[in-house]
Amino acid sequence: MVAHRMLGLTLPVVIAAQPGWRNHMSSVPLNVWQTAVEAGVEAVARDGMGFSEVEVMSRTDQIPEGMPGAFIPLIAPTESVQVGIVSSIEGCTMLARALLQGDHTLQVTPADMSDALCEGANILAGFVKRGMHDYLHPVQLGLPLFVNGHLETSDRVRALVTHFRVGHVKIAVVVLRAAQWQAEKKRVPEAA
Repeated sequence: MVAHRMLGLTLPVVIAAQPGWRNHMSSVPLNVWQTAVEAGVEAVARDGMGFSEVEVMSRTDQIPEGMPGAFIPLIAPTESVQVGIVSSIEGCTMLARALLQGDHTLQVTPADMSDALCEGANILAGFVKRGMHDYLHPVQLGLPLFVNGHLETSDRVRALVTHFRVGHVKIAVVVLRAAQWQAEKKRVPEAA
């Protein structure tokens, strides 16, 4: 039994082995998450945004500086990662137009851009969730968050970043996880 903290309460959560789980109490390698994210980006860019060209430009472990974007948590019983889509302001505006099915004349407010990119991150997370099914199940999606500026991390966070060219837009997708993430193991007193 694993304890889950929510609103300051400790609630018992039972973890049972599911078909397809390798070792249900160990983390999936971060590059497996990255592979699922990359496949999701290709599907979302082509099918959801109408971009015919999607190309991986490079991979790194350095989070891009000064690039706004949307991040969403994916949470499994033994794992938690954040997935983000970032670009320049111009790139985020172009992605928002594509997600809103608008052309270059569509006026996109900062609120529209934030909403569209958060929805894009949510769609991407759905693809990632499906791609991770053989490794982790269940995976739940958290609430997306728009970040306008540089994401600061500590030495306790690991990142893998894939730089893409999607149409004429340069984007980066970021996968973040605690360096030594483990499910919190606490004994929960049994009901009397």
